[in-house]
Amino acid sequence: MKSLCSALILAVLLVTAATGAGLSAQGLARTVGAPRSEFLIPVVITGEVNKAGTFQVIDNLAVAQLLEMAGGLTVNASRTVILVHFSNNAPLSPPSRASLAQLIRAGSSVPRNITLTRIAVVDGDPTDTRIHIEPQDILFVPGKNEG
Repeated sequence: MKSLCSALILAVLLVTAATGAGLSAQGLARTVGAPRSEFLIPVVITGEVNKAGTFQVIDNLAVAQLLEMAGGLTVNASRTVILVHFSNNAPLSPPSRASLAQLIRAGSSVPRNITLTRIAVVDGDPTDTRIHIEPQDILFVPGKNEG
């Protein structure tokens, strides 16, 4: 646990220093000699969050940390957060909210290359469950009437 905290603190310090020096995530990865894919992972956080977007993250963050990056949940957020993972053939741009809402509806057929992981939000608080993030994953927070 101590080494994980140290690694997280180091990552935050490196990103902060890089931002101050005008380096992008790619520039930072080149500077420290690590391939970008092994350092920061792009994840889309969308739906009922206050600041939806694409965020560069390290792997194995808690759902609560990811949602905090996106400004937290809105009052209309459902009690479930959904991790959408594409095993191959990921779309060139993130699917629309309507497409994601349709994908998670009960009875909808889910393509073979997509895995949906439902994560419960208890009493309005995101979980401390850590999740494995891969490039092009989407963390979708449906509205109360969407899923």
